[in-house]
Amino acid sequence: IILDLSSQLTTHGRKIHSQVIHLNKLKKHHIKRHFKHIDITWPTVLALIQIESAEPTTIIIDSVQGIYIVKQTVNRLFKQLERIRPVGRAKTMRRIANYKDIFEYIPFVFCGRSLSPMKAQKHFNVIWFASEMITHFEPGETLDSSVVWFENTNVPIAMNLSAAFINNRKQDAYKVRDFGELIGVQIAISSTAKMQTSYNHYQLEKHLKELEG
Repeated sequence: IILDLSSQLTTHGRKIHSQVIHLNKLKKHHIKRHFKHIDITWPTVLALIQIESAEPTTIIIDSVQGIYIVKQTVNRLFKQLERIRPVGRAKTMRRIANYKDIFEYIPFVFCGRSLSPMKAQKHFNVIWFASEMITHFEPGETLDSSVVWFENTNVPIAMNLSAAFINNRKQDAYKVRDFGELIGVQIAISSTAKMQTSYNHYQLEKHLKELEG
């Protein structure tokens, strides 16, 4: 099912974002649905945009739920991930990223997906986007912007991201996710009867240096 993101906007919002949703112009009154609190379906999240205001507010763009607003900061929303990802907490992800020579734009990796920040800051006052859910993109109005199409949506989103930045964030997310999976596999092999097979013993020895690191 292909989601029409523009159907989630108010009449005024559709006038401004008629063919492309411009993140830098997206306002609270452009969006129909506002919630005080909601449990997010994280694997389908495309982007989180915190709005600068006296009241904490975050715009969520989702490939199934569409566009909606919650009265929480991005930092508070990320706390939900601690419940569904008890081992791979933020500090663990940061250590894994640092081990893979990633020291800024550190992605949140979870459920086979990831969210990457657009700025090298902490988990608030930034835009986070699902880089690997981008199907294709084209140059935007300026050199450092792109018009991006996300998976399962039919309306593109204009974002202040260069092509190189998008590709770099994808590679970072893959590095963190793949290494995290490697750690999990090696722990499972070394702590169960699977270690008895010669192939798994070979796999453990092969990656022992990274596992020790």
